[in-house]
Amino acid sequence: MLSRSLGAKSFSHFWRYWNPIWSYYLSRYVMRPLSKWLPQWLTIMITFAVSGALHDLAVTLLKWHAIFFLHLGLQ
Repeated sequence: MLSRSLGAKSFSHFWRYWNPIWSYYLSRYVMRPLSKWLPQWLTIMITFAVSGALHDLAVTLLKWHAIFFLHLGLQ
């Protein structure tokens, strides 16, 4: 799957192969470990937040400028 997604000929093909990989790693390394100690609704929220933070990090690295899509109103 990883070689298929990184070698995709279009963005739509990339996303078709990349999304299952992303979901697998979020489930395995974030959601499952947290679900041992926290309620399911909270593990889902934290997993979603981690996914968003990693997306923000990816955009920040691409643009070389800090980008935060989720603003909490803290200044």
